[in-house]
Amino acid sequence: MSGLAPLAGTRVLDFSRQFAGGLGTRYLATLGAEVLRVEWPEPPGLDFIRFFGSADGIDGLNRGGMFNGANVEKRSFTLNMGTEKGRSLARDLVRLCDVVYENMTPRVMQGWGLDYASMKEIREDIIYVSCSGFGHDGPAAGYRSYGSPSQGHTGLLTLAGLPGRPPAGWAFQIGDTHAATQNALTVLTALLYRRRTGRGVFVDAAQTQGNVTLLGQYLLELAANGPRDGGDPEAAGNRRAHPRAAPHNAYRCIGPDRWCVIAVFDDDQWGALRRALGDPRWARAPELATSEGRYASQDVIDAELSAWTSKRDRYHVARLLQEHGVPAGVVQDTRDVLDWDIQLAHRGTFAVYEHDEAGRRRHETVGARLSKMPYVPNKAAPLLGEANDYVFRDLLGLSDAELAALEADDVVRSL
Repeated sequence: MSGLAPLAGTRVLDFSRQFAGGLGTRYLATLGAEVLRVEWPEPPGLDFIRFFGSADGIDGLNRGGMFNGANVEKRSFTLNMGTEKGRSLARDLVRLCDVVYENMTPRVMQGWGLDYASMKEIREDIIYVSCSGFGHDGPAAGYRSYGSPSQGHTGLLTLAGLPGRPPAGWAFQIGDTHAATQNALTVLTALLYRRRTGRGVFVDAAQTQGNVTLLGQYLLELAANGPRDGGDPEAAGNRRAHPRAAPHNAYRCIGPDRWCVIAVFDDDQWGALRRALGDPRWARAPELATSEGRYASQDVIDAELSAWTSKRDRYHVARLLQEHGVPAGVVQDTRDVLDWDIQLAHRGTFAVYEHDEAGRRRHETVGARLSKMPYVPNKAAPLLGEANDYVFRDLLGLSDAELAALEADDVVRSL
């Protein structure tokens, strides 16, 4: 982004790992912050998502698609935090940064002597964001968590599935993406607070606590109506959110694993659906004239609609029904989203980045567009340790001899 970017001039020291951490600081980088990513080429300092979805099926530290998507616009440098010299250099960097961001259990940063109290002594106005699984206090504070465990712990897993079957969960880690978004927003709030007061702040962000906020309507239902049928409502597929809507489901169309969704919420929409279908005989049945009758006959409606949609292209079905005023849409896969969705293409949802090892790749940008500060793709995800010279020579002012000594002691490693 240009120098007019909202966070231009803001420097972030990023200790985060995996998707929940990397995506959070990626939002900050997209808004113009300089994000310095602390890494090491071996466990435990290695971010294992560097290997997820390797480009062209070739493994390598710099070819992971998940990592490269979550880390555009950042810089990477190597620092062995298992050494006292490495931790000392990290403290020196804190003096030069506005934000420190990490997503580990509380004991990790405390063990390094880099908890908020220690950092505040180094730089009084530092903003320290800790994005752990359960927060820094309470009986579960020391537990490690990821997106899937967080979904299970909060009950999110039970919201996706079909009656009588185990919870299906979410195909993508919504617990991670939600946490990343909340944490990035919190950083912006903390920066505004510091601008107004001149003071730093410690942000104790618990992923599981944040993910509970996704349960809003179900918690409200339980509070207002009590348990359903002696217990919490079970996953009921597409029929759960609107129990009196029928049809309300996904329907198979022509092609392998091709689907469209159709929903009818009132009598007017039912009439529109009948007209779109050519008012077939089955749809004129008296019991289908009311929403209660249609709800009681969901299986019949689903069977008839499936027979109709299965002979048609999903995009054709969606357009036809939409033109008649019926809520309908296409279930798209990732290839559809990348190559066929004209609205996403118009919005510039996916930008092209030139990566030194992975090559020319598309990664998603952010959904919001700022009129005076358009996002222009600038830098692909960093190669591991590519910013060593910038960090140690330009920022910290180390000499060639000092840097060579650090490499000899395996505090810094050039790759």
